[in-house]
Amino acid sequence: MIVLKIIGIIIFLALLYLLIEKLNTYTYKKYSYKFFTESTLGIYMVIYCGLYIGKEWYISALHSKGDILNGIVIIVIALLIFLFVLISNIKKSNYLFGFFFTFVQAILFIPFCIIGIFFILIVAAFFAQAKPVYRIDD
Repeated sequence: MIVLKIIGIIIFLALLYLLIEKLNTYTYKKYSYKFFTESTLGIYMVIYCGLYIGKEWYISALHSKGDILNGIVIIVIALLIFLFVLISNIKKSNYLFGFFFTFVQAILFIPFCIIGIFFILIVAAFFAQAKPVYRIDD
């Protein structure tokens, strides 16, 4: 059954990629601007990581009665980056199209950001060359 889930995820991501390519072709013809690029994926990874880390930091501070401002600041920075992307998309197209496609970007990049973050963690673990630790004092 797990093989079917993996195949389903791969097919879903392939169809999502094809949808993104079609949308990029359309927007490039209409506005000479591609809305879905590697750099925007990286920006959305920063936004989603900021939102997640800020939320976790905020909740942790609430439970430990610590300083909640740190989490709020990270969330605000992530939202300001999102606002910058929104304004940039509106400037490169028109108001309605830029507004709509910014939220389409935000939705369509979620699966790619999750996979990208796991991939970065796996690569970092591989290049860290962590070795097992043995206790010899017993």
